[in-house]
Amino acid sequence: MKSFVFIATVLLAQAAGPLAGAGETWGGEAGRDKGGWVADHAATETWDQAIASLDPSKAIIPMDDASIVIEVNATDRDAGFQIFLDSAGWRDVRVFSPNGRAVYRAVTWGGLRRIGGGTELYLESEEPEYGSLDELAELVGLMPAGEYRYLATLTNGDYAIGRAVLSHILPAGPKLVSPLPLPSQRCAGVSRGLASIDWEPVSEPIPIPGPGLPRELNIVAYQVVVEDEQAGLGISMTVDPRMTSVTLPVELLRARTEYGFEIIAIEAGGNRTITESCFITE
Repeated sequence: MKSFVFIATVLLAQAAGPLAGAGETWGGEAGRDKGGWVADHAATETWDQAIASLDPSKAIIPMDDASIVIEVNATDRDAGFQIFLDSAGWRDVRVFSPNGRAVYRAVTWGGLRRIGGGTELYLESEEPEYGSLDELAELVGLMPAGEYRYLATLTNGDYAIGRAVLSHILPAGPKLVSPLPLPSQRCAGVSRGLASIDWEPVSEPIPIPGPGLPRELNIVAYQVVVEDEQAGLGISMTVDPRMTSVTLPVELLRARTEYGFEIIAIEAGGNRTITESCFITE
């Protein structure tokens, strides 16, 4: 079975020791505000330690938003994690897993800090391929289900805290109804004036093995993305979960052009599963 531990180089998941070069600095303390890189022991810090180290004279405010989700590509058979947060301007932000261990840290220095620090942050991990449901379960298990806690130190010295729940319920990939390519085709042919994308509703999760995993699935939306990769053009639309078809505007399609498209099933916890295909306009 493949090992997916190399995701840890991005997410620091399950880190057991300090970062390489911990304790070494470049540029000294002054280098922090000049863009210098400073290694530290963030990978071994726990939530309780982080909270205990806060300055009690400073305010603590809620973050505007925080999420952590799993994205699966059912066509390419790969998967990865996505972390998002939105906060008042921060100089440092950390994310802790349900077991209290740090899995991610980001720091602003130099001009970024002087302008007011970071606000929104989006991280997408590597997306390793999986050859079986057991391998997918192993990959997903690198980040345990449950509540992840976010802690930001703001540029004014105050703090912001956020929370997000990671679910291991993964929707199955939407089954494409049309356009379907002929056996001899890589991409289906469609009429530019009658182009539509149709799929079957997703009613079941991916049956990854695991004791006690819940099996109920609640699809809250579908997203359809259509792209002309050569021209760098595309459209994206999110539709009601009761819809299983979208008609593409003729004004947005060029004749004799190949378009790649994705149908994405989104479940209530935010996890997403993609089915990919392509068509060529006649």
